[in-house]
Order: sequence, then structure tokens, then C-alpha cells
Amino acid sequence: MHNHKSDLPLQEIDVLPGKISVLMTDDPRNEVAVILPAVQKFNQSGNSNLPDLSVGSLTNDTPTFIQPEVYENEYSRLLRKFKRFGSSYTYLSHLAQLRQLVGDLDGAECYLKTALQKNHASFLQVDLSALLIERNNDKGAQQILHRCDTSKDLRANLRLAYISVRQSQVEEAERYVNRALHIDNTNYDAQLFSGTIHLYRMRWEQAVRSFRAAAETRDDSSVLFTNLAAAYWGLGEEEKTVKSLHRAVLLDPLNETAVLFLADVMFSRGTPEQCIASLEVILSYKQDKPELWERAARAYYESGTGGSRDKSRLRKSLDALHMQLKMQNSPYSQILNNLGVVQNELGNVGQARRYFEQAWIKAEQPTENADLPFRNLLGVLVQLKEYKEVFRL
Repeated sequence: MHNHKSDLPLQEIDVLPGKISVLMTDDPRNEVAVILPAVQKFNQSGNSNLPDLSVGSLTNDTPTFIQPEVYENEYSRLLRKFKRFGSSYTYLSHLAQLRQLVGDLDGAECYLKTALQKNHASFLQVDLSALLIERNNDKGAQQILHRCDTSKDLRANLRLAYISVRQSQVEEAERYVNRALHIDNTNYDAQLFSGTIHLYRMRWEQAVRSFRAAAETRDDSSVLFTNLAAAYWGLGEEEKTVKSLHRAVLLDPLNETAVLFLADVMFSRGTPEQCIASLEVILSYKQDKPELWERAARAYYESGTGGSRDKSRLRKSLDALHMQLKMQNSPYSQILNNLGVVQNELGNVGQARRYFEQAWIKAEQPTENADLPFRNLLGVLVQLKEYKEVFRL
């Protein structure tokens, strides 16, 4: 960072370390994640604590990438053929899928139960169990899945594994995943699930093997390459981490986990300019995420200081911080401190002082650290040669 002319150099922009969330499935509705420590911490030797598990609250909301009107039109078209095909379980299953895609879980469940009355096919039972999981009815889903032949049905094993993880029973989940791999060790979903369990156990090399095996079957998943990057980072393989993250962001520029992970890796490598493009793209769509604005502010600031000062990037850093300031769940004192740092770098020492004073006052709350804004306040007071005020404080 740039050293100021005072004897108390200001600190760089303060950014809360972000934990890394890796998903066990590609399903946008049923999200169970392993929460790894921040980039700066999780591959440190001697860190023997297992990561956390996060079970997202399931929602009936239609994922944003789905266009409900397309599926509603298709549903209306097929429904006109009900008299002709209403006794077909495959036809009823298709109607169920369309209702589920638009968030009509009651309608989907009704169609699936009707289909099961006509045929007890294993795939229909697994589909119904998936619907019940989405409705947070794990017990009902388990009852249905235990009727399946788990010695042959890979999907049933993966659904049981998913429920086990939701109940924090990782060992049991691993048994179901291993059974699924015994049925078909080339299956993408099974290898993705297995690799994520290896991440949870911090078995980095095994995780890499599982994710690479999954990529042999399907190489177009942003989730997969984000998880692979986490495994490489655990091994200390920085270049492979960066390569995997670039692939993840290329496949899905709106993958928030991948973009944040990439930014934090670039900060740790001292190359913040290399994450600006991906941050700008995602922020053009997702403007309500303070973590993204925070990373953008830091990237603009660090790339705009140092050897060649770029005031246009410093002003963009200010803009990003002001956007972050609008988010009510952001740490207020930290943002004020960061605004002071950028204003000081732009030569606006008076404005910097006011921001540091506000940050110090706000940081007296127990949840925030007052040391950093206080130190920075002293720094600008020295720059302003207000030594009496320094001694008073």
C-alpha cells in the first residue's frame, strides 16, 4: 500500500474475510453447502477444525434463470392432450415437472402421486422424494426412498445422502454416496457430491480426483470448477486454483461464490486488477450484494494506488463504497473508515478526517473494531499538523 508522509501511515482498505461456500449439487433450489474458511486461512497447516455445513432455507420461488411463461405455455399445450394421454405415467410425470419448474409444488405433487398409482417406477418415487425435500418434508421423502432398491438405484442413494447432510449426518451421507459410486463411478452428480464431502473432511487430493472425474463426464458446470478451485487452494496450488476459478466465472459470470473467491485470491496474490472485470460484470446484474461492492472498492483502490496512481479508479472505489453504504447489513464503521482511506489517497485530507472521526465514533459499539479508524484519524491529524489534537486524543 501507499505510505503517506506522516509518521502514522494509514492502513489499507479494511475488508471482512469472506468464507467460501461450495455446493454439493447443481440444483438451484436445494442448496446444501460446505462453508470453508476465508482464503487467507483455510489452507493453513495446523487448521484441524472441520468446516461448517450450511443448509439453506428451501424456497418455492422460481430460480431467476427460469422463464415461467415458457413452461406455462408448454403446460397449457400438453394439458389439451389430457383426455388422450391422462392414463400415461410418463405424461403425468412431464406435467409434474412443468408445474415444479414454475413453483406450483401442490400441482406437481398431485400429478406425481397420480402417476405412481398407475406405475410404481423407481424414477417416479425419486422424483416425488425430491419434491418433498423441496417442501422441507425430509421424513416423507425418506419413507419413499427406502422403498427403492438402493443396491441398483443411484438417484435414490444420492437423495438419501442429501437428506443425511441436511440432518448433519455426514458419515451416513458418505455411505450413500459411495454406494452410488459403486453403481456408476462415472456419474457426474455422485462424483460432485463425493468431492464436496472430501472438501468437508479436508481431504484435498481426494476431492481433486472426484471433481476431475466429474469433469470428464460434464465440463460445463460453474459449481464444479468452483469446488475444484477450493480443493486446489487447500493443496496450495495457486495457479490451478486461479485457472479453475477463471473457468467457473467464464461458465457462469453470475456465480457469486466464484467471483468473490477469485477476488480474494487475487488480493492475496497482489494482483487486484485481475478481478475487476468479473466484479463489474456481476455488479451490472446484482447490485444488492454488499460483499461484491466491498471487493470492487478494494480492487479499484489497490489497483489505483502504488507505483502509478490512477484517480479514476480511486473515484470508482468511492462509488463502490457509497453503494455498499446503502446496504443496511454492512458494517457501517468499516465503510466510513474505508471512505476516509480513499479520500486521503485522493488528497482530500479534510474529508478523510471527517470520515475517520465518524468511523471511530460508530466503532465504539461492541461489534466493531475502533482501533483502525482511530489510528487512521491520528495519521491525518499528523498530516494536518494538528499535534495538540493528536496528544489530546
